[in-house]
Amino acid sequence: QVTFNMTDFTQTISSVSGKQQVNNLKADAATANIAAYTKVLYLIIYNSSGNMVRRLEQVSTVPNYGVIADSLAAGTYTVIIAAGQSALKSNAGSPNGGKPSFTTLSDGVLYYLDPTATNVGVTTRYFEGTWNDTFFNKFQFTVTNGPVNQTVNLSRIVSKLEVDFNDVIPSNAASVDLFLSKENFQYALGTASPIIADTITTHFAVPDSVKGTSNYTFSQLVLNTATQFNVTLRAYDAAHHLLATHEIPNVSCQVNKRTILSGNFSNQGVNNNNNGFSVSLDPNWGAPITVHY
Repeated sequence: QVTFNMTDFTQTISSVSGKQQVNNLKADAATANIAAYTKVLYLIIYNSSGNMVRRLEQVSTVPNYGVIADSLAAGTYTVIIAAGQSALKSNAGSPNGGKPSFTTLSDGVLYYLDPTATNVGVTTRYFEGTWNDTFFNKFQFTVTNGPVNQTVNLSRIVSKLEVDFNDVIPSNAASVDLFLSKENFQYALGTASPIIADTITTHFAVPDSVKGTSNYTFSQLVLNTATQFNVTLRAYDAAHHLLATHEIPNVSCQVNKRTILSGNFSNQGVNNNNNGFSVSLDPNWGAPITVHY
């Protein structure tokens, strides 16, 4: 018998909102209960040849969520455990969202199903959506002639990209488009790394409550923590007339850290090339990564 206990995991992020808290970002406790942060969990096991021998899916509503007991023959195995939100899918051993089923470690991937997809399976990428909060671990272990009890800590694999406007938001502002020049849509199980880069645009509505104030902040979780990318911000009124645009080049994100794009909503005082951007990277979790514009 083999028992995996994933009830606790490391690298949780506390909820931070409002500009007064930006420089006081703190992590949660060293470990946190997995059910408070995730809705679904995958356990995928491969033998020493890289072929799948087990695939189990568990949802947070079941008793003892995060604990899985199974039986395995003697041998050495590679174990993949991933936990995330309800739309998290894997092509490993099950054709989720129209993807074909793969049974080898080198072919397995994680991805998020796009809830707006209406023609699932037409193309390889059609149904892949943006990433949500996701945790992961990959390790090897050996089964001999006795029971195995394995405690597993899952670590976050995404980063958080935040836009923080410093000036007063115009009363006629209706929406902001966030354009990323390079975001990853899949996470490869074999290499434990993000793959399949493409451009992506996310639309954010400007709430009425922030109009006329300087308190507009929005964020998006990003899987690309390996390469730099460019960010374009375009603000519109209700008739979709362009109000302002900003180009922020060479933005970097890091796993389990925040990258904050901080600047003005308005184009006033900013030249057309948006020169003068400064990028600072802080390896400590206690401080965010900040890009001023």
